Amino acid sequence: MLASWAYASQTVCERLIEKGYSGEDAAEAVAWLRGMGYLDDDAYCASVIRSQRSKGYGPRRISLYLQAHGICRENAEQALEGAFGGDESRDKTVRAIDEFLRKRAGENPDRAMRDKLAAALLRRGFEYSDIRAGLERLEE
Repeated sequence: MLASWAYASQTVCERLIEKGYSGEDAAEAVAWLRGMGYLDDDAYCASVIRSQRSKGYGPRRISLYLQAHGICRENAEQALEGAFGGDESRDKTVRAIDEFLRKRAGENPDRAMRDKLAAALLRRGFEYSDIRAGLERLEE
């Protein structure tokens, strides 16, 4: 299982319990795997963030994805802070929003189209303030 894909510790523990192992045995196995370096939640978070970001998703959506895959909210937010916190990262977010808008907006989008684009970007996990700034740049 671990050789083919990276997993969060919580996911491995849940799968072991589903296979019939006791919670205590599953927790011991996960602790052993962590100790051996086969499970690393930080590396898993970094991998997921890179993958989801390359697909054009924003921090909120990635955070929810991490939480759904066994990473606690605090760890997810901490990993995202590192990935989305700096100026370079902010520039990448701005570029992703601008690219999305340019591809889909066409010439002089009307209000209904701008609303649809904003809703699509919100679903992708971007912050409204970033979206609004992107829409203002589009109108220039």
